[in-house]
This record gives sequence, structure tokens and C-alpha cells, in this order.
Amino acid sequence: MIADGQEAVWPMPGFHFAVAINGERLNVSEVSGLAVMNGDNGSRPGKLVLRRGIFAGDLTFWRWFEDAVASESKSWTVTIDLLDEMGASVRCWTLSQARPVKFSGPHLRADSNEVAIEEMELACETVSISIPDCAD
Repeated sequence: MIADGQEAVWPMPGFHFAVAINGERLNVSEVSGLAVMNGDNGSRPGKLVLRRGIFAGDLTFWRWFEDAVASESKSWTVTIDLLDEMGASVRCWTLSQARPVKFSGPHLRADSNEVAIEEMELACETVSISIPDCAD
């Protein structure tokens, strides 16, 4: 039981988050691969995977992938914010010099009623974590 004046501290749920690429908010249904590995040559970020449902007329993922392929020097800053119940950031992961390395279309099955999901895999140079917002 918590005494008066004390605030309960609970782990944050993982379903309320926001993703932005170069400051442009992107609706995604899943983020995976937020990892940094320690290796012989120092730490290196893992590959981030963004997944989202396909909407008619929306080619956002594909256009970003095409743009990156056309311009090898182009890279992005990607931010992933874990949000509280009021929509405020409580933790932010910032990926610097991120580039798409893989685009995958949906798994299509005639016997399924699942949402069509596309995904983009990103590689980056660095990952930083900040609290409570994306300002470093």
C-alpha cells in the first residue's frame, strides 16, 4: 500500500510510442531492434526494424527507401519516444546517420484476415538515449 503523498512507480507500457524521421512523425505499429552490441571494435548499433500497416495511396516507406538508394550520402535522424499516458516523452532513443538497408512488403495469404504490414530495416552509426525528451 502506498502512503498519502507518495506516487506509485510502475514500468512503462510499450504500446504508446512515437517515431519521427528527420522530425517528420511516422505512424508505425511496431519498432524492434533497439539494441547496441559490445564487440571487439567497440559498441555498434543493431538494425532497427519499423513495421506499419499498409494504407491505400500511401507509399511513404517505399519512397524513403527509393530516396536513400538514389542518394548514397543521404542519412536520417530517427527518434523513438516512449510516451506516458499524457503523451509526454519519458525516454527517447535517437539514431544518427540512419539509412534504410531493407524494405519488405506484406505476407499475403488468401486464408488470413491479418492486416497487410510492410517493414523497413535501418542501419545507423550511433544510438543515444535521453530522458525525459529528445533534447540532448
